Amino acid sequence: MQRSFARFTRSCVRAVVCAALLFAAFPDSARAAREYEASEAGNPLKIAYYIAYPVLGLVDVLIFRPAYFLGKYEPFQTIFGVSESPEDFELPADERDRDEASAEGNASTAL
Repeated sequence: MQRSFARFTRSCVRAVVCAALLFAAFPDSARAAREYEASEAGNPLKIAYYIAYPVLGLVDVLIFRPAYFLGKYEPFQTIFGVSESPEDFELPADERDRDEASAEGNASTAL
């Protein structure tokens, strides 16, 4: 019983010391804040942001995320033309050769 009380007392003392150090590190932070100036408030873009952010967050959660999830599965992949096969991501041979040649030409002109 005595040991648990001693631990509790030490932990309370540590908490008080930490709180005192924290308050000592930031003195008068409330007074250091600037006064409100009406001329600096009300940026129209910030007001539009405050309105648009929650609306667009809901659009993302309710429309785009489910659409992305459904787009991974078969009837929708065919409808939207989505394919996950690797050959669909490769350029045809003639376009690949043209891109490599233009990349080599750009590298030689950069020197």
